[in-house]
Amino acid sequence: MRERRAIATRLLLGEIHRAGIAEASLVVEAVGIGGLSLADLRLGAPPALTIEHIEVRYSAASLWNGFLDELLASGLRLRGSLGDDGLSLGALDVLLEGDSEGDSAGMAGLPARRIAVADARVELETPAGAVSLPFQVAVDDRGDGTLEGEASFEVLHPQAEASGRASITGTPDDFEGSLQIQGSPLKTPELRIDSELRAEASFQLRAGSFEAQVELPPVPVKISAGSLRAEGETPELELRVQRPADAAGFGLGLLTRGGRIDLPEYGLSLAAIECSARFEESGGGGSLRIGELRDPSGTAWVVPLALRGSFERGDSVVDYRLKLADEEENLVLEAKGWADPSSPSARAELALHPIVWEEEGLQPAALFPFLKGQIEAAQGSVEAVGSAAWDGSGLSGEIDLALRELGFAAWGAEVSRVNGVIEIGGPSPPITLPGQLISIALIDVGLQLTEGLIEFQLRSDGLLDLEQAEWQWAGGVVRTAGLLDPTADAQQLELEVYDIDLAEFLALVDLEGLEGTGTLEGEIPIFRSGGIVEIRDGELRSTPEGGRIRYRPASAEALAGQGQDVALLLGALHDFHYDALEILVDGNAQGEVQVVIHLGGFNPNFLDGHRVEPNLNVEARLEDLLRTGLAAYRVPEVILKRIEKFQAPEVP
Repeated sequence: MRERRAIATRLLLGEIHRAGIAEASLVVEAVGIGGLSLADLRLGAPPALTIEHIEVRYSAASLWNGFLDELLASGLRLRGSLGDDGLSLGALDVLLEGDSEGDSAGMAGLPARRIAVADARVELETPAGAVSLPFQVAVDDRGDGTLEGEASFEVLHPQAEASGRASITGTPDDFEGSLQIQGSPLKTPELRIDSELRAEASFQLRAGSFEAQVELPPVPVKISAGSLRAEGETPELELRVQRPADAAGFGLGLLTRGGRIDLPEYGLSLAAIECSARFEESGGGGSLRIGELRDPSGTAWVVPLALRGSFERGDSVVDYRLKLADEEENLVLEAKGWADPSSPSARAELALHPIVWEEEGLQPAALFPFLKGQIEAAQGSVEAVGSAAWDGSGLSGEIDLALRELGFAAWGAEVSRVNGVIEIGGPSPPITLPGQLISIALIDVGLQLTEGLIEFQLRSDGLLDLEQAEWQWAGGVVRTAGLLDPTADAQQLELEVYDIDLAEFLALVDLEGLEGTGTLEGEIPIFRSGGIVEIRDGELRSTPEGGRIRYRPASAEALAGQGQDVALLLGALHDFHYDALEILVDGNAQGEVQVVIHLGGFNPNFLDGHRVEPNLNVEARLEDLLRTGLAAYRVPEVILKRIEKFQAPEVP
């Protein structure tokens, strides 16, 4: 017995050495006419492969026909590494370097009618950490060249775990099989995916052509990647892998249906996601349609959009071109750029095609349903160019938004002929650099302000910093500055007034025959709550040089209700030289406001020129001012130059 074990040991080690493995050891526990038992097999130093126990069973008939009855192993441990240079198994690498003809011949069949491996484990060192793959497998040769096999396995990693089962039937050159996998959440320093992976796959090889199909049902998911947070349900996914017999590489097809992704940080919810894509050795393309894009309350942000594109693989990056558009292509966003999967990092150049609004045509709510009832009577155009970048820690970007002759009615205000280029950073929260500049022909918040030039900044806290805003009004200038909260229900704005022409202001007053000369200055506080705009305690004062008031009505009935002697008032105001004039304004700025005029001065032809202080209480409609002046308005030169510099690049 001892001699037989020694002979068997020398024969087995000799075969191992001839295979190119110099360091090897094993123990032959028993050898006989019906079988062979081995223990403590070690290949390589340090050992790349160890097997605690191997049982070989045979008969005279099976040996005569060139095969074994059973080959059973347990306690298998295979150690290696997986890196940029591929798979390495240490001392066993020589087994991976055989010539192709020899390898093919070895695939003609199994060395035994049954091969079974239990308590096995592959341990790999990878750049992402150590991976352990426990498994057990059993394969039977039915005697006609057909194989049947089953396996179960696990994938264990500090960042994720998975388990599965596989089966296969057929010959080494013509087979089919199935695979089921379940996985745990993925956790890496850069990415966290809280989801239970479930996948089913089928595969087959026919006449040298390989094909596989993988199906993943919808599952709840939460994703964290840097500052990005997402949750929802994955779409139903179907994946097809093909390799024709005459092709050098694999082709990959992808199809998804349904699913929902919520992005709480951006207040967005994406649903009804349909995707189809193809990937080949040199590149590919595909389409993505998002049927719903809503906010958390269920309000649709945008009409259904479809994303189509293509990509090409380079040496280290993937170049891509994308086009996002609604069905009628009123909203078109194009992008081109690159992505580096190994970093991971990506960059895109963006271009939003001009969106042209027309009062009797396309309106914002047609593209962005959440704006229904908020922005109306839009006209003019908007377009944008910019870039976006992803570096693994978050998304960043910058956009130049061009406004041309833009007008609309919104939130109790009417805006006409807005022009400018706004530089926006983001994406969340959106911000701008200081010194953004736009011109506005008319902004009507009850008080009509024309020929405006506004310098502002949108801050990261969502507040709008009006660094300086200036309009023309009644022959003078209105200025304001300060912080505004665009989302607040109520707004307050303090308007400072300079060089107002009294004659133009009195044209607002509903009192026939009243005219005057002089210059006014003062403050007009504007309060907005909901759709109501009010002027509260507005005050305009004359400048020190004073001026003249003349009131010569067709009849005295116009002064009815003034509460003072009409004859005295008419006499004083027939040619009144004032050195003090104060105008108080209160009321609904979108309707009629109350105007109280306090005067101090004299009429040289009345009461021997003695000083008097008459008052006038009248009504005015501020919204009628200067509409005819809009036709002559011209965009400021500084705005025209910024718009001329804006040029949307062509994005193929």
